[in-house]
Amino acid sequence: MISKTLVKLIDEAIIPALVLVVAKIFGVLFISQIKGLVYEIEFRIPFLPLPTLSFYSYQDYVTANSYSSLIMLFAVSLGLLRILLKTNILHESHISPKLSAQLARFHLSSLVSTTIDSYREAFVWFGFAWFVVFLLAFYAYMNLVYRSFALIGFLVILNLTWFFVFDVERELAIFKQKQLA
Repeated sequence: MISKTLVKLIDEAIIPALVLVVAKIFGVLFISQIKGLVYEIEFRIPFLPLPTLSFYSYQDYVTANSYSSLIMLFAVSLGLLRILLKTNILHESHISPKLSAQLARFHLSSLVSTTIDSYREAFVWFGFAWFVVFLLAFYAYMNLVYRSFALIGFLVILNLTWFFVFDVERELAIFKQKQLA
């Protein structure tokens, strides 16, 4: 039997996965259009109706892959920033009374998140974010993206992870204070 937590994690993973796929596809098409990269759409696998893009030069492929990966990194970073704002400002354990009252007045109390919901969502988004970083590192190793983009990705996600760890530490301190009281 599948546990409720696993089902919730799978539910939480649908949106970030779609965001990454859409960002990558949009990035390839957008960068190809902006940079004037020439590609051809082909259907190579007979029983799988998914198209593939074939670029006419290796450098065009590297350019499209680099910038589309950067757009994908930007998309996952925005998702993480949303979560960090939610866990730092709208978290039930440390929301300010003034903000809580304003949210209640506008019937927006549902924006306040619980610890379990926030951290489950953060776990999924950070999983995808670090997947993107490792993918960029692998691409950089294979010379399929610009190495500077892989480094940028690592530094951005590392900083976002660092901010999240501070929030977890703050949450643990609040939990310990409640246990002692």
